[in-house]
Amino acid sequence: MDTNQDAGEKLTPRSWGSEASLAAAFRGRMPRSCILILQLVLILLCSCQPCPSQQSGISPAIQDNRPFPVYLSIGVINAGHLDVATGSFTVDFYLELQSQRAYSLESMELMNGYPTVVETLDETATTKDYRIRADLSTPIDVRDFPFDRQVLPIIFEDRQNTSDKMIFVFDRKNSSLESDLTLAGWIVEGFDGETREHTYTLNNSTFSRLVFDLYVRRAATTSVVILFLPAALLVFVSLLTMLLKGQWLSNRISLNGTMLLAAILLHLRIAAGLPTISYLTLADRFMIATYIVLVMALVGSILLAFYTEKGDQKRVDFIYRYAILAMPILSLFVYVVLLSNR
Repeated sequence: MDTNQDAGEKLTPRSWGSEASLAAAFRGRMPRSCILILQLVLILLCSCQPCPSQQSGISPAIQDNRPFPVYLSIGVINAGHLDVATGSFTVDFYLELQSQRAYSLESMELMNGYPTVVETLDETATTKDYRIRADLSTPIDVRDFPFDRQVLPIIFEDRQNTSDKMIFVFDRKNSSLESDLTLAGWIVEGFDGETREHTYTLNNSTFSRLVFDLYVRRAATTSVVILFLPAALLVFVSLLTMLLKGQWLSNRISLNGTMLLAAILLHLRIAAGLPTISYLTLADRFMIATYIVLVMALVGSILLAFYTEKGDQKRVDFIYRYAILAMPILSLFVYVVLLSNR
């Protein structure tokens, strides 16, 4: 009777004063299933806590040691002094850097030239804005001169960080060309940009490069004036001399020789503005065709004078008719063959 009474006796607040009494109360009052449910709830709450990288605001790319990106956008406002003989040119442009890490222009270098003026326009923790004037250079390809197109690059590379630590990303959306951008003697066609990797064989290290290309082509009117119009006039005058005979033969020979000499001087003047190259340009092939036509005209005039001096009228008449009828066709054939073969 006393034992049952002790088992059914309720714990009073006075009996809660000790930890043993409190544990006994929970064991006596709470089912085991409730204890298991509470444990599961605590486990779920702990798993929902944010990871340390989210609490500290560090991006995953930085925390797992992947290369951090630096976004570059370029706005060209002026370009000039393109020297085809040396490949040098100047450019004035805006540069914007965006990065989650601290990064600035001091960590970069221009790989195809050097900046002459650098102005810091704006600087925040993640964004840097600059205005740069630079003297740059590029390899020149004049195979199609005087209808050539050139690529004027702006090449950036990090000074120390290899591509496994940092990479450049071209921001095409925020890059642009000034609407009134002009280059004397050239027509600006557009721009493009991309990220490339460059490996140095000396230490086998690879760096990320940002290459911004400005596309230009030579103005067609300039090409016609400096080459084709003068050469066409020389050939036209030489073909007109085919109509001269008799006492005009000496004048005909003099004109043909003068036209050939003028063509040589014209070619030398054009070649003086080009770099030293190991291939023929379009202008070279055109001038070689011009030489062939002028030499044919000169040889025909000399033969005509030779047989006139000997009194061989039959051969004189044959050469005269040949010169008038065949020379224009042969001239056209020579130009087509030489200009179609590259």
